[in-house]
Amino acid sequence: MLVTYFRVLEKENNVLLLFLYVLSGLFFVSFLIMGWMSGSIFILVRDIIFGLTGGGILIALAYIISGQDWIMSQMYKLEESNVKKGYITCPECEKKYEAERNSCPYCAYRPKGR
Repeated sequence: MLVTYFRVLEKENNVLLLFLYVLSGLFFVSFLIMGWMSGSIFILVRDIIFGLTGGGILIALAYIISGQDWIMSQMYKLEESNVKKGYITCPECEKKYEAERNSCPYCAYRPKGR
């Protein structure tokens, strides 16, 4: 279930990241054009600052979303490692526990050779 969710999220995020990068560029260019057309140097400087700030916020949002991909990939690896773990049935209490343990967590039975 998590695997399919991760793959869908990965495809959607690539489109979303591209959209955010394009939008940040358009944001900056539109403020630059508006400031240039105003005819005032102060408005031009103000609009450049606004364009850089707005574009920077959108790029930061894209960075956060791309970090989410890394987190999801780490969760996927963790889930895979949990699936690969083997289980042992305790001969004393007949309950299952992880094969990595040295003794049964329920009755403290320790198999010989461990």
